[in-house]
Amino acid sequence: MTKPSPARLACENYLREEIQRNTEAQIAFSETAVAQRLLAASAAMAPVYDEIYPPLSKDGVAYKIFLNCLTWMGAYMTPEHIAQERADRAELIAVNRDIEEAAETLATLLERRTELQNHSGFGTETLYDITGVIDRAGDPNGRYGMYLKPKLDALAHQYDLKYWPSLAECIWAISDDARRAEVTPNDPVTAAATQSQRPSKADFIRGLLNQIEENTADYFGRIPMTFSVSNDAVATIVNVMLQLPATELADANSVKVIRHRMKQRS
Repeated sequence: MTKPSPARLACENYLREEIQRNTEAQIAFSETAVAQRLLAASAAMAPVYDEIYPPLSKDGVAYKIFLNCLTWMGAYMTPEHIAQERADRAELIAVNRDIEEAAETLATLLERRTELQNHSGFGTETLYDITGVIDRAGDPNGRYGMYLKPKLDALAHQYDLKYWPSLAECIWAISDDARRAEVTPNDPVTAAATQSQRPSKADFIRGLLNQIEENTADYFGRIPMTFSVSNDAVATIVNVMLQLPATELADANSVKVIRHRMKQRS
């Protein structure tokens, strides 16, 4: 039986420490599961540890940051999670479109109600100005009543309706805002993992490379700028973490192609 290398021992000891820390604190269950998966694939991951540990162990921290990137990706950016992110993006686009249309309808109705009340013999005891809407909506909020309401009441008494936007104008603004809305990722990892239209293991590879990049900098506690993980190591990590079948394994060449495309996009 081959004796584990110092790199493998150090990396696996850190993973075990993280598992113990998470278990004792009853936190990060998903990250713990990923760390256990990496430990179960000890032999497959050994070349990765031998590659990353020597250049990243000088400060005693950077190799741990690299391993944290793996557990984070495996916990929170799985293919299922990426698929859900794509679905959420599509739904957000659809919701904004519905808000635009619904607000347009509501604004038109508010304008018509105002017209009828101003030019007919009938009226309604309904909200007619923005300060009234804010006041009624804020009524259940004790902080509103204590801090904002007195100031709003003073403004409402100081300036009559001609100084305020009408209810319809406020709703038109909401409609226009929804129409102009651009759905964008909240972070670079999500952007990288969801940039293609069709799901594939390339999503995870892009996300992993971006997560490593996000944790790279020339100061203590980060992966050094001079470090670059090899295509072979990335392929191994992906195959282990996604538990891919033999017919779908990532290889160094596929990682190389993805990296090249990422550089072209940046």
